[in-house]
Amino acid sequence: MYRFLLLLLLVLLSGVGTPLCAQLEAPHYGAAYPVPRLAILPPAVEWEAPRRVSPVEKATEESLLSSDYQGILFEWLAHWKKRRHAELLVQAPDRTNQRLEALGYFDGKPYTDSELADSLGVDHLLAANCRMKRPGNGIWGFLSATTIGMAIGDSQWTVELLLIDKTEGQVFWDYRHRTVALDLESPVDLLRRELRRASKRMPYFEK
Repeated sequence: MYRFLLLLLLVLLSGVGTPLCAQLEAPHYGAAYPVPRLAILPPAVEWEAPRRVSPVEKATEESLLSSDYQGILFEWLAHWKKRRHAELLVQAPDRTNQRLEALGYFDGKPYTDSELADSLGVDHLLAANCRMKRPGNGIWGFLSATTIGMAIGDSQWTVELLLIDKTEGQVFWDYRHRTVALDLESPVDLLRRELRRASKRMPYFEK
C-alpha cells in the first residue's frame, strides 16, 4: 500500500514539474523570443588629409583605423552587454571579416543590408561612419594622428552609428554626434569618448 502511494506521488510531482520548466525557458530561449545576433561591419572612416598626403597613404591609414574601430566597437558591446545583462550575441570581427572576404565585400561587390545580414547569419548589423575634418596642422599632424596616436590641433569629429534590421534592411536606431577633438587626443580615444555617450541611448542597453 505504501509503495503504491509513493509511486503515485512521484508520478504526480513529475507531471507538475514539466510544464513549469517549459514556461521558464520559453521567454529566453524559445522560438518566439530569439536572442538577437549582431555583426559589426567595418566602419567607414574618412579623414580630410592635407594635399601632400597621397591617395594611397590616405587609404592605408583609413583602412588601419577602420580595423581598430571595429575592434573597439566589439569591446564596447561586450562591456555593456555584461554590465546591463543584455541578451545579445555579437559576432567576432575576425569571423565577420572572413565571411565578408569570401563574399567579395572588400572588392566592392554590391550587397543590400538584408543580403549581408543573411549571409553573415545575423539579425542585426551595426554600421559606423566616422569623419574628421582637418585632423591636425599639415601633413605631420595628419600622419601623427594615425601613426603615433596624437591628433594635433582643432579638428571637427563626426560619428554616426546605425543599427539595421535584417528585415528589408530597415534602420531602427540612428545615433549621430558632432564634436571638437581635444588637443593631443588620439583617434582611438575620440571614438571611445563618443561610445560612452552613445551607451546611454543604445536600445540593447536600455534599463
